[in-house]
Amino acid sequence: MQALKKLENQLAELHSYIELGNQNANNVSKVGTYWHIDHSLNVIKGIIQTLEESNPKNYAPKFSFWKWVVMTFKTIPRGKGKAPKQTLSAQEATHNSLLEKHASTIEEVAEIPAIDENKIFKHPLFGWMKKKETVKFITIHTHHHLKIIRDIVKKN
Repeated sequence: MQALKKLENQLAELHSYIELGNQNANNVSKVGTYWHIDHSLNVIKGIIQTLEESNPKNYAPKFSFWKWVVMTFKTIPRGKGKAPKQTLSAQEATHNSLLEKHASTIEEVAEIPAIDENKIFKHPLFGWMKKKETVKFITIHTHHHLKIIRDIVKKN
């Protein structure tokens, strides 16, 4: 699974940014690098857990123009979305909390090959996705935040 390898590489890159410490560049993002890392890890973990617990019988695909755009061009426009509450941490991310969350996210990602191909995830805007498409979406979402993190780091 090519997307899985990409996700593993993205996790390694996220780890490198944890080690740099929290950085800010208000002309790039209202929030710092630790927020973007924390959000990305929360999304990865949350989606994988949802996939594992899902019932494929609930799959009800329907065309979404925005899903088609994001999945086809593999990009998410900046400043257009709002992170769902369940992807936000109650407390501010720290170096240690991110290292712990990163380690547990790696464990979750390692479980992906064992998840049935028909397991599903429902995105609030894009609708239903099966496992393969879901993993692709996770890599697109993570890439979106990595680009922001890179731009913040460049400004510092």
